[in-house]
Amino acid sequence: MNKKILILLYVLLALIFLFFTIPGKDSTIVWSSFVALAGLLYAYWYKKAVFIFSPIACAIALTFTREYPFSAFSACVIFLSLLPAPYYFYKKSRDMEKFLFKKNRELKLKYQTTLSKYRKVFYKRQKQEDNIDKIIRFYGMWKNLYMSISKDEYVEVILNSFDGQVGSRGQAFFEKTQSGWIILKSSGVFQNNDIANLPDLLNKDKSYGISSVLDINGCKVVYWFLKIGSNTLGCLIIATDKQYSDRFVEEGMIFAPQISLGLRRATLFEVMLHRSRRDGLTGLLLKRYFLQRLEFEIQRKKRYDYNFYILMLDLDSFKRVNDEHGHLVGDLALASIAKTVSDSARPGDLVGRYGGEEFIILMPIVNKKEVKDLSFKIKEAVKSLVFNENGKKFSITISIGVSADSREISNPDLLIKSADKALYEAKKQGKDKVVLYDDIKK
Repeated sequence: MNKKILILLYVLLALIFLFFTIPGKDSTIVWSSFVALAGLLYAYWYKKAVFIFSPIACAIALTFTREYPFSAFSACVIFLSLLPAPYYFYKKSRDMEKFLFKKNRELKLKYQTTLSKYRKVFYKRQKQEDNIDKIIRFYGMWKNLYMSISKDEYVEVILNSFDGQVGSRGQAFFEKTQSGWIILKSSGVFQNNDIANLPDLLNKDKSYGISSVLDINGCKVVYWFLKIGSNTLGCLIIATDKQYSDRFVEEGMIFAPQISLGLRRATLFEVMLHRSRRDGLTGLLLKRYFLQRLEFEIQRKKRYDYNFYILMLDLDSFKRVNDEHGHLVGDLALASIAKTVSDSARPGDLVGRYGGEEFIILMPIVNKKEVKDLSFKIKEAVKSLVFNENGKKFSITISIGVSADSREISNPDLLIKSADKALYEAKKQGKDKVVLYDDIKK
């Protein structure tokens, strides 16, 4: 049942109750007042109710006019004055509703503006926190990078810095050389894929980007070309989940130039290290570095118990070449012979220039027969070289002295001294010879 009708029934019941509980003409004014108040109460829901209840209340009051005309007239005036009351309060209520609605709308707009500002501040703060996290993470990487001198260590640190990173599925580090791209190291999804020519498939007009043609095991391919100016040093390729690819491109804009500088530094260090260990003319190991490696080999031999031999080589009558053809020709001949000696040695053998036209070779893990055969191979290879200067052809022979590491000969000085004695004996026997120290010692 409707709530208004239900209240109306309650009011009527209350009035009937009052009618029977307050009988007599003396109570008519009181009873009519309750009728008027009932109309005023019901006007809260239905404002025209006062036009029904107030006239009824006046009619009831007028029945008492003869006995108390002033009281009846006054009651009617009061009851009729109630007629505009609901409209007045209704208007006030509507004005208040409009005012509250306007205020509510202003507050809602202010709330939305404040919420929008908060979101902007929140996203800005979140981005700054992400940047701080990147800086902290890459600071740790830079710290390790600048402690890494060799190129291999440098690349290892860079790839390890991506391990465990959200969205990273694998990395490949390439170096650009004159002959093409060289893979220095790869990890993750790149290890089981043929990626040798991967950088050639990328857009080289952009230093950083996402490949539109490559897809490695469902991952996006992000590339950072490592450049200094217009010179491309290498390329770092990262396989990422699709939702993280843009983030890695942004990181490339920040960190790829720094990685490029570090790679350049590591490359220059390797070049300087190579030059500090190699003879400028022949490309063979310098005497100082060779002796350091010889000392290391002696210590390793004591630990693992294996044989190694030292070969001392000296070009026969090389002074005659310089005197007859000049020192420039002599230098060319010396460089050519050094290359022949180095090519004739085994991979892993150390070949150095001991001084002037003398060379020295360390051959680890070799027996007496093998070292003798290798020595004759080197001697014949040098002898087969023919040099032509202004129509004059000439060749150069070489003498070789061989010494083995043993209990009696267990330090670098004794090893070289015994090999030198064997070389002296080879010269004494007429040059172009191979002599083992063990043979002359007996």
